[in-house]
Amino acid sequence: MPRLREDPAIIDPMSWNEVRLLFDKGFQNEPEMRRLYTVAIFTGLRTSELIGLKWGDLDWTSTPPLAVIKHSFTKHDGEHLTKTPGSARSVDLRPQVVRALKEQKTSSRLKSDFVFCSSVGGPLNRDNLMNRVWYPALKRAGIRERKPCQTRHTFATALSAGEAIGWMSKQMGHSNTKMIIEHYYRFIPNLTRQDGSASTRRRRSSGCRSSEAQKKGKSYGRNSKRLRARCPVTSRRVYGAADRIRTGDVQLGKLAFCH
Repeated sequence: MPRLREDPAIIDPMSWNEVRLLFDKGFQNEPEMRRLYTVAIFTGLRTSELIGLKWGDLDWTSTPPLAVIKHSFTKHDGEHLTKTPGSARSVDLRPQVVRALKEQKTSSRLKSDFVFCSSVGGPLNRDNLMNRVWYPALKRAGIRERKPCQTRHTFATALSAGEAIGWMSKQMGHSNTKMIIEHYYRFIPNLTRQDGSASTRRRRSSGCRSSEAQKKGKSYGRNSKRLRARCPVTSRRVYGAADRIRTGDVQLGKLAFCH
């Protein structure tokens, strides 16, 4: 029989306000699961990669610290190599992820080789994680139901904050930028913007000022506070359309996550 055609993956990321609700209300009384999903959302790891993550995969000596992704773990296949050869990678760990992992150390470091483990020290069950943890947390937070894979897509919305496509491709384990562009087209400002503002931003970032701005004594250079903001995922400084992103739901400047 011919294989049934699968529908393309639905990309339905959470807004950063929803992420806050998830952490503050959904996992209010579940600190370990809050740490797990902090790592998921701020690294873009696949669920199978997160379940298979071991303490020995973490490189604390690097700057920034790294998670070396070499294997995944699924119920049917157990521990195995990553989805594709390109999926084997080193993932930068941002400050909020480092904090979550250091807190997790006291919980599971002596109990298991797995960073996030079951009560008996084994790997987590993906179905249990989804049905007993993820969906109930969304309900408590009052967030529309989504599949757990949307944590990875939520990470990718950092593209809308101006993160480099090449860096994002490396973080997510894609062999090139083609898949990033195809899947996350609407989150990449330079591809979705068709109003000529990109050249205006470049001129301003170089220190040039419009005649009107010169009259008012306003500067739009790289040192201008008006243009500086932080990406909510990476905490890096980005230079874009002041503190408002064109996707509408990501507000920079006020989203320096501390989770």
